[in-house]
Amino acid sequence: MKPLRTDRLIYLRVLGPLVLVTAILMLVSIASFHYQAASRTYVGGRAAWYNSVNQSLDLLRERAYGRQPQGSCDAVDGLMAVPLGNSAARREMDKPEPNFTAVRQALLRGGNRPEDVGGIIRMYRVIHDLPAVQPVMGVWRDGDMLLDRLQAVSRKICVPDSHLADGAQANLREIDVLSAGLVDVENRFAKVLDAVSHNVRNTLTATVLVLGFLLAGGGGWFVVRTIRAQIKQRDQLLEANVRWDMAADAANIGVFVWHTNDDTVELDERARRIRGFDNDSRTTFTLADILHPAPTSDQVFIENQSAQSLPEGERRR
Repeated sequence: MKPLRTDRLIYLRVLGPLVLVTAILMLVSIASFHYQAASRTYVGGRAAWYNSVNQSLDLLRERAYGRQPQGSCDAVDGLMAVPLGNSAARREMDKPEPNFTAVRQALLRGGNRPEDVGGIIRMYRVIHDLPAVQPVMGVWRDGDMLLDRLQAVSRKICVPDSHLADGAQANLREIDVLSAGLVDVENRFAKVLDAVSHNVRNTLTATVLVLGFLLAGGGGWFVVRTIRAQIKQRDQLLEANVRWDMAADAANIGVFVWHTNDDTVELDERARRIRGFDNDSRTTFTLADILHPAPTSDQVFIENQSAQSLPEGERRR
């Protein structure tokens, strides 16, 4: 004989999967919102990186031609703070045990808002090792190498005017090479970042849809199962009542319900007729009405046993 399942086990088996799917759907939805906010920051950072490096190259070119004073190099340093800050943050996060205080400071130097820094760090730590993101990481590293070369050129050009002519042509050629590399890195970064964003968006969308269908299907299955169980119980109850009515008709007996809390008894029509209450409109009687005035020892025994064994207010046929 199979053991009966407890109510707690039944609820766990039915509601457990629904609660699990709902929790996963909530987590995926929350992760989608955070990803959207962080990706917006990365896209904005890409634009800021390109503008800063491009303006720095223009100033250095003008300085190499002698059209800008040496003080213009201070403006270059200010412009380079944005890409250099993000580069320092990326290099620190690539370490096995990064210093997150240094990462936050570098990201703030990179022009990121304080409220966005946490999302940038979490997103980078989660996805930077994924195969689908490696093209983005590769372009980012190429961009950081370009920054290193740009700093080297800046040190050569940001010298007193009397030394500016030394190697001027070589510096201009290097600036042209860096400018072409800047355009290439920007185009590659835009392309791979858009591809990764589309892939992540499609993955999150598919995940939410699958979880939504599972949740809807599980809820529908639970409702159908519950309705079927109720219909089955109703049919079983009707069948049992039919059998009882047929047995009562065959035995020519009546049906009564005994309320032990107040010793009252409900009688159906047949029971009232058998006990001589044909003309009595009442359906509820006391024990004194239906029992013999002088109860037998058997009747006393039955009443005592019933009072001891049945809970108060329980009904018995």
